[in-house]
Amino acid sequence: MTEYERMIQGLIYDPCDETIMSEQRKYQDRLWEFNQLKPSDFAAKEAYMKEVFAECGENCYIELPFFANWGRPSPPSRLG
Repeated sequence: MTEYERMIQGLIYDPCDETIMSEQRKYQDRLWEFNQLKPSDFAAKEAYMKEVFAECGENCYIELPFFANWGRPSPPSRLG
């Protein structure tokens, strides 16, 4: 079983695995951009949350900075 498969199944996995790291790098820049948003930029925050999370209910809020080990949760997380 690959480390990626272990991650998807919710098992303990090595987050430094090269396959995982190469996929995660795509999301690290987006997460950095998200964390640079002004507290009042609600529209950009909402757009990011709808891009990253499988579902995002109305009036969801994330206090920045936001940290995640994986840029796009697998399986995708749901907010609200």
